[in-house]
Amino acid sequence: MNQHSQHNIKTFYWYPAHWASRDLYIADEEEVVAQMTFPSFWNFDTVYTDRYMEMEIRQAGFFRNRIEIIRNDTVLGEMNGGFWGNRVITLINGHSYWLDRSLWSSEVHWKSESGEIQMTFHQPVFSSPRKGTIYAKDDLPYEIERVLLSVGVFHRILSRRRKNQGIGG
Repeated sequence: MNQHSQHNIKTFYWYPAHWASRDLYIADEEEVVAQMTFPSFWNFDTVYTDRYMEMEIRQAGFFRNRIEIIRNDTVLGEMNGGFWGNRVITLINGHSYWLDRSLWSSEVHWKSESGEIQMTFHQPVFSSPRKGTIYAKDDLPYEIERVLLSVGVFHRILSRRRKNQGIGG
């Protein structure tokens, strides 16, 4: 996270709501700040809810290889997979962020168009896919922070699930 050194960092954690739950909590150092609800057993779509906003995050496309972020029936952004699994999210404001992952690391980063790390997701290698730590720049606009946060967690869980099923991530 050396590219974050000039910024203050917020720390978040994601974890299951309880031992048998499909739902997740996202918490900061003091309290639960959001919840991700997975309402169906038939698909992996989720609803992200916090004090100020609610969004749907769902797989789309014929092969379900695209992720849409929807708020109030409006598509806020879309994440597409590129060659070698490179992922880019494009928001309706025209900004794009790249999900950068290392083949040898347990960290995944959201990077801005200039290549600056905006958010890092860390999971110990042999941990549950449903638990992890997030480090975010503290100067991200709220809505962008929450989109990157929720789609990042969604992607981490989905990619681990696909790997466990032998589909790839």
